[in-house]
Amino acid sequence: MILKVNNLSKKFNQGSNVIEVFKNINLSVEKGDTVAVIGPSGSGKTTFLSLVAGLDHPTAGEIVIDGQNLALLSESQLTQFRAQRIGIIFQQFNLFSHLTALENIALPLELKNDPAALEKAQKAISSVGLDHRKNHFPSQMSGGEQQRVAIARAFIVEPALLLADEPSGNLDSKTGDQVMQLLFDLVEKNKMTLLLITHNETLAEKCNHRFFIDKNRLTDAKHPLDIRA
Repeated sequence: MILKVNNLSKKFNQGSNVIEVFKNINLSVEKGDTVAVIGPSGSGKTTFLSLVAGLDHPTAGEIVIDGQNLALLSESQLTQFRAQRIGIIFQQFNLFSHLTALENIALPLELKNDPAALEKAQKAISSVGLDHRKNHFPSQMSGGEQQRVAIARAFIVEPALLLADEPSGNLDSKTGDQVMQLLFDLVEKNKMTLLLITHNETLAEKCNHRFFIDKNRLTDAKHPLDIRA
């Protein structure tokens, strides 16, 4: 079991009001699964991903990734665990503007003092077809190229769990389709586990499993509120 979410709840205080995003969500994901969480804007998709990534903390419940309960880690331990075991692809690319494509990809390994960081980054940038862009800065690349760099950066640490938050959301339809096909091809080739957050049902159908988050709940047609991927 790569990911296990037990009775996860999240609330926000907004002035005197309490906003309940979702309540008592359960989800289990096996190694090698591709799982889509789909729902309308404001349904809590990105909040759910942020919790799984350890970027935010739940109000209640627990998240276990590759046997590690995130709640038992200090902030520094959580940062280290995320760097080693979780890959994240954001809608906004989140590349460093002062680093070249190759340097952006190598950064996660350099932060771990991996002596082969640049060599591995070279292989990673080749895997997304951007050898000719390796010395270019983000401002010199198209949106699709930047997202390919972001994908390579997420893959380079060989994460136990790959999280993708609307990765084609800022791209035109044709470029988005190409980038997503690349993502799924790499996931299959590397036998990785993918949790995809999206509002695109066509894209979600490319995953082995598809669940809906809405009205404070995560459901599929067969196992409401207690999802086994």
